[in-house]
Amino acid sequence: MLLRLLIDNYILINRLEMPFQPGLTVVTGETGAGKSIFIGALSLLLGSRAESGLQRNPEKKCIIEGEFALTPELESRLSQFDWEVGNPLIVRRELLPNGKSRSFIQDSPVSLTDLKTLGDFLVDFNSQFQTLKLTEEHFQLEILDALAGNRDALENWSQAWKNYQSLDKKLREEEERIAKLQADQDYTQYLFDELAQSSLLEPDELDKLEKEIPLLSNAGELEMKLSQMLEISRDGEFNTLGQLASVVQLLQSVKSYSSDLDQKYNRLRDLQLEFRDWTDSIQDELAHLEHDPQRLEEAEARRSHLYRLLQKHRLRTLEELMALRDELDSQLQAVERGSTDLEVLRQEVESAKQHAWKAAQLLHDARQSAKNKLSSEVTAILHGLGMPEARFELEVQQREVPVGGRAAFTLVEARFSATEGRSLLPVKQAASGGEMSRIMLAIKQVVAGQVGTPTILFDEIDTGISGEVARKVGQLMETMSGSQQIIAITHLPQIASRGEAHWLVYKEKLGAETLTNIRILSEEERVEAIARILSGENRGEAALQTARELLKGR
Repeated sequence: MLLRLLIDNYILINRLEMPFQPGLTVVTGETGAGKSIFIGALSLLLGSRAESGLQRNPEKKCIIEGEFALTPELESRLSQFDWEVGNPLIVRRELLPNGKSRSFIQDSPVSLTDLKTLGDFLVDFNSQFQTLKLTEEHFQLEILDALAGNRDALENWSQAWKNYQSLDKKLREEEERIAKLQADQDYTQYLFDELAQSSLLEPDELDKLEKEIPLLSNAGELEMKLSQMLEISRDGEFNTLGQLASVVQLLQSVKSYSSDLDQKYNRLRDLQLEFRDWTDSIQDELAHLEHDPQRLEEAEARRSHLYRLLQKHRLRTLEELMALRDELDSQLQAVERGSTDLEVLRQEVESAKQHAWKAAQLLHDARQSAKNKLSSEVTAILHGLGMPEARFELEVQQREVPVGGRAAFTLVEARFSATEGRSLLPVKQAASGGEMSRIMLAIKQVVAGQVGTPTILFDEIDTGISGEVARKVGQLMETMSGSQQIIAITHLPQIASRGEAHWLVYKEKLGAETLTNIRILSEEERVEAIARILSGENRGEAALQTARELLKGR
């Protein structure tokens, strides 16, 4: 339940802090005094979107903070969310001068979506405009599910439906993919065969060919020049290696005369050894040189073939070409496995469908069982609210196939008749505004215990009623307040007199400013306030006496 509400720098409110108590709290005030401002502030606190310009002082932030006491059941339900939940629970909304807003649960920042989700658990808002929800199928299903205790059944249906939809989507996508593969199978097979027959084994094969082909193409010239190199450097009569050996011997004979000559000898000796190794490498090169025109022709043909494949598939490397070959192979295998895999997936979809259908049927059956109870109890309450001939009924039918969301197999329509002998018609056709208000109130009474929302706020839901009916509506709200906190904004004295606490909304002048204020009334002040509702500012002793009698009768 709501324990405390703080409103700071909001529209015409400077700063208000309101303590609340269990039971029925009524809020009254002149038209235009600012009752809607109070509702707007509470709505903002619980997740409604903020418009610009709500700060009374645009240079300061607006703060709306609420403190709520949680029942053990509600505390357990909120534990499923990733919020820091305490008891009492502190919720705060801040509207900043730059137009942005911030939301907090127990001083931890949360999104506006989280705040709206939390708000739906804490306060059930009801206004004369929200009675139009009675005509909405979604709302009618909510009522049935609340009365039937269908929370688990609804969750089971939701999960089963989502699983079925997900698998069915996967099946359709897989069927489309396999069909496309099958349509392209011949071309895919041709591409794969071409690559498979190309014997792509080494990613660096092209690099090797680029090195091999110049050697094969110039084998004759290379042989001649390499032989000339060996003749000059090692095999000729006056070869470089022999001349170098003579110089080494001469330098060896004088190296002991100075350290400088010794260093030169060592350098030359190293050069001699390096030159001998070099001539050996030339000999090896010559020995491995191939004169193979056939191999040259094969290498050039192979290189051309590989470049053609790269160009054809718009790839840059043999590694990418090999990856394409493997992908084509996978596609061909997928086609081969396709029929088997699709059949397995179809069986999974059918199983998920049957599970979802069963969950939908269980949910529908529970709704069918609850509809008579709801219809009869709402009708009985309406009889007590000045509509002795009224009949209310939820007509529940089963669809041929379930649909998503809350509906499942169930097609529901609220029907109503105000007088005996008239046929039941859809509520939106048969009920006036005042009748709609009483139907909504009756429904709230019936499902109050099952919904579990600790606070219900009625914003002038009594519009369109008066007299004895208003008295009975007040009694009903008082009865409901035994199990839930009820806050009723009203313009009727019969309802205002039933409250355990009475808040008065009023405007006051502070200099050039007009502010909205709210205060709790003493017992004697309540007499004055109710008398004013009865007869306006020119209240007489009769109005005061009537107000006392109304308060005494609660």
